[in-house]
Amino acid sequence: MSTATITTPTLQEHVDLYNALLSVQDLQGLKFAGKVSDNIDRLETALRPLNEMLRPTPEFEAFAKDVHELAAGDPEKVRQMEAEHPELVEYRKKQLDSATVLLNEPFELQLRKIHEGELPHNISARQLRGLKLILVP
Repeated sequence: MSTATITTPTLQEHVDLYNALLSVQDLQGLKFAGKVSDNIDRLETALRPLNEMLRPTPEFEAFAKDVHELAAGDPEKVRQMEAEHPELVEYRKKQLDSATVLLNEPFELQLRKIHEGELPHNISARQLRGLKLILVP
């Protein structure tokens, strides 16, 4: 008897799928387009909490703008400015670390599968690989 290991995709894999779906949304095919559109909508809704979690505070956004304008890519100036605002930098690092942990967690979401026969003829191998999570023979 043969067995198969079934793994639940991670949140990162769903983010990657979302990006892949955006890259194929202009391809032709009624069934294909409908499923792509539905899956984009489902993923946008499911990923909204992650986007909220990753949104920097207004204070950090202002700080980042200042760093970009004043440090102009000078690593020493960047370190100096970061040292002047350690609480903003530390909070942002914790925010990103939390998101990284979350991205590696299993994430279940009902998505519409796309059958090989529904694929547009002009889809590229790169685009096809991005959709692997929802492709069925």
